[in-house]
Amino acid sequence: VNKKMFRYFQKYPEKRIMFICNIERVRNNTHSHILLRIPKEYDRHQVLELMSDYFKKLNKNFILFKEKARNQVGNVIYSTKKHGFNYRPDDLVVI
Repeated sequence: VNKKMFRYFQKYPEKRIMFICNIERVRNNTHSHILLRIPKEYDRHQVLELMSDYFKKLNKNFILFKEKARNQVGNVIYSTKKHGFNYRPDDLVVI
């Protein structure tokens, strides 16, 4: 996604899209909460479409729920909810 949006993203870290993935394993529903940092000059919709296309190539059953956070702090707390008590380093992935 970064390469598609800006070819020289490795030289310019401020132009990178950052993904923080929190893998949540619950019975019959393993899923990931992904927090994104998208630079202001990128179109949010285009970034999400690229993510969806690439993930569908990896897994045809992939579904991307695109919801804009009503409250940024609340969204981060919800997305990382289990890291305060039962922290497992394998569950939090920064890409």
